[in-house]
Amino acid sequence: MIFQIAGNTEDTFKVGLSITKKSLKLYADFYSSDIIIASPLGLRMIIGAEGERNREYDFLASIELLILDQTELFLMQNWDHVLHVMDHLHLQPKQTHGTDFARVRSWAVNGWAKYYRQTLVFSSLLLPPISALFSKKCSNYEGKVQVLNPRLTGTISRVVVKLPQKDEDRISDGGFTLHGATSYPP
Repeated sequence: MIFQIAGNTEDTFKVGLSITKKSLKLYADFYSSDIIIASPLGLRMIIGAEGERNREYDFLASIELLILDQTELFLMQNWDHVLHVMDHLHLQPKQTHGTDFARVRSWAVNGWAKYYRQTLVFSSLLLPPISALFSKKCSNYEGKVQVLNPRLTGTISRVVVKLPQKDEDRISDGGFTLHGATSYPP
C-alpha cells in the first residue's frame, strides 16, 4: 500500500509569525515577525548570493534565539545553505525597515549581537559538520554547553540463561562412560 503525503512538502518553506496580546498573525513580514520558522534552503532563497539584486538579510540582524532541530537532516538538503545563513546572522542592516530605535539594544548597535544569541542545536547523531558548526559559529558571552547522550553498550552479553536439570544426584561419571562405551565401539 502506498501513501501519498498531502499538503506542502516543499524544502523552501518559510513562515513569519507576529504575536500580539490578542492575536497571532501567520505569514507576517519577516521584519515585523516575532518568530520565523524556515528551512535553510528557504532562507537561502531569500538571502541570495553575492552579486544578486534582490538580496534580503537585514531581518537576520536581530535573531536572539536560534533553534536548529533535526540538524542531521540539513546535511541531506545541503550543508552549505546552513553555513550561508549562519554567515549572514547579525550583520549590520543596510536599511532601517521602520525600526523603533528606542527598542534597539546597545549591544546590537555595537555589533555584539552574536555574543548574546542563544543557539540550540538538536541532532540524533554527532557528526563532524555539526560539531564544527557548534564550535565555530555558536558564540555566547556566557559560554557553551554541549549535552551528549551516552552510548550504551548492549546488555545481551550479561544475560545468563540457566538450563533446568532434573535429578542431578543420579547422574554420575560412571553412567556416561558406560553409555559412551556401548554407543560407540572403541
